[in-house]
Amino acid sequence: MASQPIRIAMADDQQIVLEAIRLMLDAQPDMKVVFTARNGDILLEWLLSRAQEIDVLILELDMPVHGFAVLEALRQHDIRVHVLVLTGQDEPEHIRKALAYEVEGFVSKRERPGELFSAIRQVASGRLVYPPIVRRWIFQTPQPSLPTPEVELTTREWEVLTQLAEGQTNLEIARTLHISENTVRFHLKNIYDKLRATTRTDAVRWYHRHAGPRRRSQS
Repeated sequence: MASQPIRIAMADDQQIVLEAIRLMLDAQPDMKVVFTARNGDILLEWLLSRAQEIDVLILELDMPVHGFAVLEALRQHDIRVHVLVLTGQDEPEHIRKALAYEVEGFVSKRERPGELFSAIRQVASGRLVYPPIVRRWIFQTPQPSLPTPEVELTTREWEVLTQLAEGQTNLEIARTLHISENTVRFHLKNIYDKLRATTRTDAVRWYHRHAGPRRRSQS
């Protein structure tokens, strides 16, 4: 039996952009757009009752009823959905603010359609999709609350954190390390506690700033 398509909702205040992207996505055999909206109010009303019907939300931040209001509502109502931000502006502050809401991917409207298709598939599978310019902003952002590289992680926690920093999902980490997903989640909780991290992005940022360079120099 064929696998179910990735179910997508998307919001953009530009009707032409919205319709063009919908047509492109619906032409993909593994994708289906189930809802579109031109502002955050309409999107939120739909998400509050039907978010379980989608796998990925493609969100434009600069639209009536700001995209950040949508992200805040998702957090307040504990609505779990993979979020991919589609933007025409590479603004560091917008990117950093969106990362605080655990947005899982960013794609510029200037990219080719294939980049958007790939990002949707990766985000739907639980991967983080951060272009190079976004990764630079992540790692340049001051994080004085995070501990120094002297934090003590167990050997297994280092292994889990390393796989996390490489963009693996919990399932992929479990398969790589030959452990269960529950065990991965247990180790991640301990890692977050030790790093005083609240999101995967915080942990990945810490690794690339401190642990990655240090461990490479020791190899």
